[in-house]
Amino acid sequence: MFQVPALNKTSNGTFNTIDPTITFDLRLKNENRNEGVFYDAVSVTLYYYHANISTFSPIGNISTPAFYQGFHKKAHRVESIKSYGVPWNIARMEVLNGSTTTFRVDVDTRIRYRYMLFFFWSIKGQKYTVEVRGNVTVNDQGVKSVKKGLRLYLPTEKE
Repeated sequence: MFQVPALNKTSNGTFNTIDPTITFDLRLKNENRNEGVFYDAVSVTLYYYHANISTFSPIGNISTPAFYQGFHKKAHRVESIKSYGVPWNIARMEVLNGSTTTFRVDVDTRIRYRYMLFFFWSIKGQKYTVEVRGNVTVNDQGVKSVKKGLRLYLPTEKE
């Protein structure tokens, strides 16, 4: 889920009002067989893509508290971010013309694995830094234009 109410043109005539809140559902899957994952605080930063100058500018961030995720478990974190610096008039014109507007999501955290050695004994491994990102296109309904979930990827050296 990724919702931008300010871009929803069908919200009962309130398209003229600007709600700068962006709501998203961060879903983390642990597919490891016998390893749990300890997450430090998960930091999520949102960016808006300026198509006319081909650059991203930061519009908001949030941090969720640390948590543990058992093996073969899913974790959901539904969060809302008050955005700032978004040119809503330009973004609305893009979606009204039948196009989409683009946001980027960056997720940063540090993780530590919990290895199960026996049913009653486990050890913790070293910490690893995880930085992933992904681009989200939003349509005139104020939601992401792709039905499937967004898979985040590792940033490359070129970006």
